[in-house]
This record gives sequence, structure tokens and C-alpha cells, in this order.
Amino acid sequence: MNDELFVFGEGKTEEVVFTCLSRNRALPQQPHLVSVNGKTNFVSKILDKVEQNFAPGVPGQTVRILAFRDRDKGEQIDSICQSFEPIGNSLRGEMLQFTPEQNFSNVLVSTIQPTQKHPGLRFVLHIADTPADIPEQLNQFASKTTDAYILSIALSSGVLSRFGQKVGIKPEDRIESDIIKAKVLSELPQLFASNGIGFDTDKDYLAAYLIATRFWKINRTEREVRLVQVILDRAMKYATDVFEKTFASWMFAIEEAGR
Repeated sequence: MNDELFVFGEGKTEEVVFTCLSRNRALPQQPHLVSVNGKTNFVSKILDKVEQNFAPGVPGQTVRILAFRDRDKGEQIDSICQSFEPIGNSLRGEMLQFTPEQNFSNVLVSTIQPTQKHPGLRFVLHIADTPADIPEQLNQFASKTTDAYILSIALSSGVLSRFGQKVGIKPEDRIESDIIKAKVLSELPQLFASNGIGFDTDKDYLAAYLIATRFWKINRTEREVRLVQVILDRAMKYATDVFEKTFASWMFAIEEAGR
């Protein structure tokens, strides 16, 4: 098949986000994101999945790869790109050369043109960055993760108000969004800190969100990915502008992969 698209991410959260964002978009096909289970597994998982597509094939065929990668503390974008560059050498005999896109510096693209004997390769790399309008408490971490994007939309007033209604907070008592937001960003972190447990990752605040919204009790599930799905669905319905602004670089990367 010409112009096949393969998509990779670090874990289940990326899988849920990609499935949501890729709906109704013009892609070579509707691919399933492959979870590589950790940043060190990207290269081996990608090669295992796509290597067979690089046997001499139809002239003009291009294999497309889209990867979503977190950025750990101390990592630079250049060093992350370098970790992916050997993929081009393994598949086509030349190293990938990534160029940042003008609109989003955290979206980088590398293209190797097809020949009469070998398929081409278009690689789009999305590296997590600080989401737009993220609360100050979540902007303190040196690591950049997909969880931060989820929290950014989860803490928007439209989504919080919907969760507040489910919890049973009455609008006349206080604004529902203020009550839950205070618990997630201040009250629960302070409670844990007073017992010597610091909140030092996005997942800590996501756990606080689970508690503050009584998610497990109300939704009858203990699956974290279900929380992510509910947050995404509610953001698309009740906070459309925030959703589109927060995931703008993700949607741009998906569109670039489909070009």
C-alpha cells in the first residue's frame, strides 16, 4: 500500500489522545498508535514495525512515521532528535535530518525522497512542550509530558464545571470549577506536603484530580486511561477553544504526517 502511516507514542495516554485527535482527519489510513512503553524503546519498536516496508518496492511510495515523545528533565530537543536519526540509516542508508516547523518548534520533520528502487521516508516527531495557559503549579516541572496537556484542559472552567455537577457541588454554594481546582492545585498537594510527600510530577496532580472528582466511585472504573478519555470528551464539548489551543501542536503534527 502506498503512503502508509505508522504512529508511535510512549504509553497508553498517547494512544488515547491520538485516537481522539485523529478522528475525521485526512490521513493515508486510520492508524493505531503503537505504545512503545518508554523512551528507550522507540528505535527498536519503530524498526520492528516498519522495516519490512523498505524492501525494494513501488516507485514513489513513501512510508510515513509519526512519533510522540516526552521530554525529560535536562533533555534538549537536539539530543532527542539525534536519538531518532539512526532510523533513517537503518531503513534507507542515510541519517534523518530533522527541521523544526515554523509554527511549532516542538514539531520536527525529516524527509528522505523515494527512488526507483526504494520507498521514501517522511518522519514527523512531536516533542512534548509546555501547553498553552497551563496553571503555574504545573509549569514548575523541568520534564514535559503528555499528562500536562491533559491536566491543562482538565482544569479549564468548562470541564471542571461538568465534573463539579457530577460530584454534586451546587452552583449556588460556589463556582464548581473553583472548588475542584483548589483541591487539585492547593489543598491536596499541601496535605501531602505536610506529611513529607511532595508533588513533583504531572501524574501527582492527575492523581489529585482523580480524588477531587471522585472519579473511581462515580464512573465505576479504576482505569487511568478512562479518566483521560472522559476529560478529552468533556473538553471537546464544554471547552472547545481551550481544547483546540492546548492540542494545537498535536493536531499540526498529525496533519503534517498526512501530507
